[in-house]
Amino acid sequence: MTLKKVLDGILSQAHEEEKRIVSQAQQEASSLEKEARKKADKLHAKTKKKTLEFAQEFDRKEISATEILIKKKSMKFKRDVVRDIMEKTFDKIKKMPKKQKEKVLENTVKIGLNELPDAKFFYSNKEDKKFVMKAFPELSFSGEIECLGGVILENADKTIRVDQTFEIILERIKEENFNELAKNLFE
Repeated sequence: MTLKKVLDGILSQAHEEEKRIVSQAQQEASSLEKEARKKADKLHAKTKKKTLEFAQEFDRKEISATEILIKKKSMKFKRDVVRDIMEKTFDKIKKMPKKQKEKVLENTVKIGLNELPDAKFFYSNKEDKKFVMKAFPELSFSGEIECLGGVILENADKTIRVDQTFEIILERIKEENFNELAKNLFE
């Protein structure tokens, strides 16, 4: 019986040792699992944060691109409206009564003479030639040009020109006042 007691004692110790090793392994596994879960949670949070940042950056870029597109389309629309106004203005000039056109032409030539006081020659369309020669006898006709109206003035040695054609005057007005014109039209 003593052998049996010794054997039982050894088996009992082996079972106790087994329980202790299994318990220790379970604790270590639990600890490793908790640590792995913490790392996974941190990685998940970091990934979620990066994804959110990426999404926000993407949204900002989309909004910015959309704003730029809207501004471009708005500017194109404004230019189209101003172009239409210019075309209608040209049409009104073409249909202007003779007396009214002569008055506008006279003022246009006077403004040109203020810019080029030593003007001696002028270019104009066929229709305006007679009026300018009669109203401004100090100017000599130098040639016919295609335009709605107005004149190009030139000095005596033909080195300086002042373009006072209606098209150029309207173009200058448009260029100098586009922003203000667009503002008044659209605000």
